[in-house]
Amino acid sequence: GFRDKWDILHSTCVRVGVLSALRSAMLDGQVIGVMITASHNAEVDNGIKIVDADGGMLTQTWEPLADALMNISNVEEAVKYINDIMTIFPSHGTGRVILGRDTRPHSEELCNCVKQGISALHGTTYDAGVVTTPQLHFLVHHTNAQQLAHPISMSLYYSTLASGFRSLLCLANSSPQHIIIDASFGVGSIALMELLPVLHAEGVEFSMDIRNVAGQGPVNYGCGAEHVQKGR
Repeated sequence: GFRDKWDILHSTCVRVGVLSALRSAMLDGQVIGVMITASHNAEVDNGIKIVDADGGMLTQTWEPLADALMNISNVEEAVKYINDIMTIFPSHGTGRVILGRDTRPHSEELCNCVKQGISALHGTTYDAGVVTTPQLHFLVHHTNAQQLAHPISMSLYYSTLASGFRSLLCLANSSPQHIIIDASFGVGSIALMELLPVLHAEGVEFSMDIRNVAGQGPVNYGCGAEHVQKGR
């Protein structure tokens, strides 16, 4: 992936959109994932990650191609390089990309840049909206594993996670009664609030105190795992 101050990433996002559509087309239209996030960085930063068809990170054989494309300084050379990639890796289908983003105020703008790149290759974008990075990996993996024409429902993610957590608790001597979570003013708070009723439906009963939820402050400002690790 690529990460920097958000206001210089527009062209990078367009090129990632092109590259992800190419990768998908080469794989007979299996979906590829693109996530707009800078994870634990300050809110002024943003970034972009590519999820390969198996739900893991982009294959190492394509990493040098991605690096080279992002570092080309002018549009004409970038277009030529894209044509070179298409010659090396012929397409066997139409590109399909699942696109997700975090809660940073500029993430949606950068998502639109990715969509432009996908559209330039006549690819199809499935906008997953505001999701965590693990959720996007899950969507890509299971959509391809089940050979679906459209991305799976997010409900499968929550039911899978809740079922796994319940099984894990069965191995413990005691279950938690109360959990406090620092959500770093980020997207994790949204996912947790959607997960909690599914956990209760699975018979996992505890109270959850989610602090620093999305919208209450700048992402990661004075909170979060990175803040604790760097500031202790």
